[in-house]
Amino acid sequence: MSIRWMASALVAASVAAVSSGQCDPGQLFPPSSPMYPVGSGPRSVAIGDFDGDGVPDLAATNDVSDSVSILIGSGDGTFDAQVSYAVGEYPRSLAIGDFDGDGAPDAAVTNLDGDSVSILIGVGDGTFGAQITYLVGSNPRSIAIGDLDGDGVPDLAVTNGNPDDSVSVLIGIGDGTFEDHVTSAAGGSPRCVAIADLDGDGVLDLAVANGVGLISILIGIGDGAFGAPVMYPGGFVPAFIAVGDFDGDGVPDLAAVTEFDSTVNVLIGIGDGTFNGPSSPLSPTGSGCVHSPSWSRISTAMVSRISPWRTPKAIPSVS
Repeated sequence: MSIRWMASALVAASVAAVSSGQCDPGQLFPPSSPMYPVGSGPRSVAIGDFDGDGVPDLAATNDVSDSVSILIGSGDGTFDAQVSYAVGEYPRSLAIGDFDGDGAPDAAVTNLDGDSVSILIGVGDGTFGAQITYLVGSNPRSIAIGDLDGDGVPDLAVTNGNPDDSVSVLIGIGDGTFEDHVTSAAGGSPRCVAIADLDGDGVLDLAVANGVGLISILIGIGDGAFGAPVMYPGGFVPAFIAVGDFDGDGVPDLAAVTEFDSTVNVLIGIGDGTFNGPSSPLSPTGSGCVHSPSWSRISTAMVSRISPWRTPKAIPSVS
């Protein structure tokens, strides 16, 4: 029985049940919480106080409509209607920081097909200026903010996929602009980057999840440059990486979720930039909204058949 046939049968059965009145659509997709329209193909979301009223607001990337949606929070758990801003092609991830030192949050967005990063400078009233773009490597996916050269100004680290397989570092000037990117080797098909001081020297380092099954550690030199990557096993297609002190010793540890074997792998930090691990995988987390291992594989395979990199802007006909 093919994956395509099974998926088609499930969709057909659901549509038939709703059409015949045997099933209330609200039971299939219960309105348990408010939903707010954004652009087409929303991919990533971040939080910041964009209008300075002390209330959190939302920013979301839309990789089909090539835009960022801003939703201003009202303070009672609701949000105003979106206001969209044009960015590059297939915006993937975004991060919020104050790039020009005016106290108003700004946004940095990776553009997967544009091989670029878009900077949106916040005005302070919830609006943003037109994008400023900076070239990076190929297929940029993930972005993180940190002071990588120790000058007190936020800098950017961006993962670049095949064929570059690198991390781009863009050093902030302090006025909202950035120097041209400088790349460091990261591994194979890097997908996510996190910034932390992994060796305790006061200089920020990089941890990168690579799609080829490796975690790369790049130790910062202090001037925005990094040493050669040191690799650790990361599971089957690690897709996201996070930093935390999991054993209470004051040293950063790493957790990476794996896309295809539905696990979280943990690397315990030693304190000198090296790690023990990965530990035995934690309990399976499932994939997407379906937690059965067999259906997790089916949903992953279906997404991969459509596109391994991005949300399709036009779904091809299936015969």
